[in-house]
Amino acid sequence: MNNFLFIDFQEITIILVVVVLLFGPNSLPEIARGLGTAVRKFKEATNEIKSEILNPQDVTTFIVDNKKEFYENFNPLEKEISNEVNDIKESLNPFEKRIKRDDS
Repeated sequence: MNNFLFIDFQEITIILVVVVLLFGPNSLPEIARGLGTAVRKFKEATNEIKSEILNPQDVTTFIVDNKKEFYENFNPLEKEISNEVNDIKESLNPFEKRIKRDDS
């Protein structure tokens, strides 16, 4: 217990004394049970989150399943961007011709 959450034995003793004084010795088992349940639920939630994050199979499956949808959504966007770039190029064409004439 020495280094449990960076709390040493003396600090744990002080905390226990304060808890006994506040809640009384009869409620200590109930408090400990509640604390144990909370810690267990926290660990379960942490492990569940870790398994979801660290499972590369799920990520791969998600990418494969959504690849078609991604490309279906990306293609119109790509065409729209390409059209905008072409419009900009066309609008700059007269300036490019002037620059080339001035350089000659």
